[in-house]
Amino acid sequence: MNQSIISDYLEAERETSGLVRSVAEQALAQVVSKHRAIPAEDYSATIKKLSVAVLSDDPDARSSTIADLIAHGVSTYDIVNHYAPDTARGLGEAWHRNEISFVDVTIGVARLQESIRVLSSRRVRNENTPNRPRVLIIVPEQEDHVFGGLTATLIIEKHGCDVTFAVGQGLKELTASYSGAHFDMVGLSFAASRNIRHTREIISTLRKSASTRIPFVVGSSLLDTQDLDLKDLTGADLVTTDAKEALKFCNIEVSEASVACEET
Repeated sequence: MNQSIISDYLEAERETSGLVRSVAEQALAQVVSKHRAIPAEDYSATIKKLSVAVLSDDPDARSSTIADLIAHGVSTYDIVNHYAPDTARGLGEAWHRNEISFVDVTIGVARLQESIRVLSSRRVRNENTPNRPRVLIIVPEQEDHVFGGLTATLIIEKHGCDVTFAVGQGLKELTASYSGAHFDMVGLSFAASRNIRHTREIISTLRKSASTRIPFVVGSSLLDTQDLDLKDLTGADLVTTDAKEALKFCNIEVSEASVACEET
């Protein structure tokens, strides 16, 4: 399983940057049937190593470090939900301590997000399985924060759904790609208030083009920071940061068994 994940990651990384250092491929070649998980006491050291990688001007430092994590048995789920967010948080704390500049933080977080896009790209290429609920997750164009959408994608996949993840696509591209397509749910994730209007446009356009009534769900960190009626402002059917609540609202049966399966 890890070998497949690693192969997909390297393929996507090549498509993104066109470059993968030989050291990354050497690390991947050492993958064996029994993987050694990184001990808990080494977690902070691993976060520091990843921080150095995303701050490095070497374009392949990230791919080498993340490939090494995967080779040692770290799941893509943990990279998305723990390693990447903790690395981003650490960069912010380093800035507050005047150890790095705000520019460094911005660049480092952007590189982390690009790595997450690469990790998620293999999911987008997977063919849909017949008779499974289909969900479209959209992170609107010009939205800088993709962790929320990626986390929702991983959770919803574990609940037994086929998920299409659309990142950074404009309204025309989204319309061309998904107008008339059947989905049991469309979710939109954003953190920037400037994307409220754009999210409303996406919902309105896709809703008009749909052949059947599709529930639209919005998730945003703005729920925790601002007193906004996002349901009214975006035209969504539901606003929540709880993926399980969203699925139940859309009458999608939650598969507990799939959630309990091994995270890969």
